[in-house]
Amino acid sequence: MENDRVVKSHWPDFFESLSEKIEVEPVLAAIQCDKDGADVSIEESKLLAIDFDKKDNALSISFFGQDVIVSKPKSLSADFDGDDLSGIEVNDEQGCTYVLRFIHPLHLPRAAAAV
Repeated sequence: MENDRVVKSHWPDFFESLSEKIEVEPVLAAIQCDKDGADVSIEESKLLAIDFDKKDNALSISFFGQDVIVSKPKSLSADFDGDDLSGIEVNDEQGCTYVLRFIHPLHLPRAAAAV
């Protein structure tokens, strides 16, 4: 498994490809933030949508029953095993690292990340 950093200029296309994949097949995922005092932890829930708003510099991740907004993300890494995406890691300006893990890896060509 390789952890590839995704260049910020490619984030809109990367998240668009990921969103299209989520619309076609059910995706179970888990997310957590490792910063002290952060109240973000979702274990194995249905992922409904993921969207990067370039204008507001915000990442919106919607789960069944809960939304997570990552304001001002500053870096993005994608965990690939061949063309299977097993998760992403997003670091925000406040020092929080959000780790999103897909319970079953998604087939998403590495080229979609344009790493």
